[in-house]
Amino acid sequence: MSIHSHYQEFLGPHYDWIQGGFEALAARSAQLFEEIELPPGGGQVALDLGCGTGAQALALARRGYRVRALDLSAAMLSQLEARKAQLAVECFEADMMDLDRYAPEEGATLISCLGDSLLHLPNLVAVKSLLSLAAKHLAPGGSLLLGWRENEKNLEGTARVFPLAQDEERIFTSFLEFETERLWVNDLLYRKVEGRWELEVRRYPKVRLKSRWVEASLERFGLRIERAETQRGFRLLWAVQRG
Repeated sequence: MSIHSHYQEFLGPHYDWIQGGFEALAARSAQLFEEIELPPGGGQVALDLGCGTGAQALALARRGYRVRALDLSAAMLSQLEARKAQLAVECFEADMMDLDRYAPEEGATLISCLGDSLLHLPNLVAVKSLLSLAAKHLAPGGSLLLGWRENEKNLEGTARVFPLAQDEERIFTSFLEFETERLWVNDLLYRKVEGRWELEVRRYPKVRLKSRWVEASLERFGLRIERAETQRGFRLLWAVQRG
């Protein structure tokens, strides 16, 4: 199953619930921007790539950015549309590789790709292409903010199993299978239907990333690494366009 199909047909309607609810997800996004002292937007353009249901896009808008939010999932974008109210967020059902179309001519002040969106690209060649595009479309002094779930090390046995969410009507669990350049995510969703539990299983691939490889790629594209750290199992990189 493709990433697009997985989110559009299966994961999208349950995504916020799996993350502990949208309010919790949005609070974590706002806290992250506070912790790293992300400068206020001042009305400048920020691109949010793989924006999902909008936790990062709304947090950026509240910091004063004019946000262009891109995602392939119409179902998830519809939730962002319903939440944005008067905030300066434009939603685009689009591939995040299509930056040539959606980036401002003068360059973006900020490009963010958080969550696991970067891992949803098909391979390392595609990741490098996206990093190159981001560097191309940043204004001088503009920032690129990347985040992804660390997956450099192989997990074995029960360490590959992640019970993620449950309530009286749903149980969601994932387990991972590791290959050299990608891993497979197997999602198991139990739903109670007329008093009986029904199971639906879907799987999709994620690319595996080494932080040092990403940092070296950004440096080759003319960016300077300002911050590189791991928070709660997620790798965070903040790079700045020189000039």
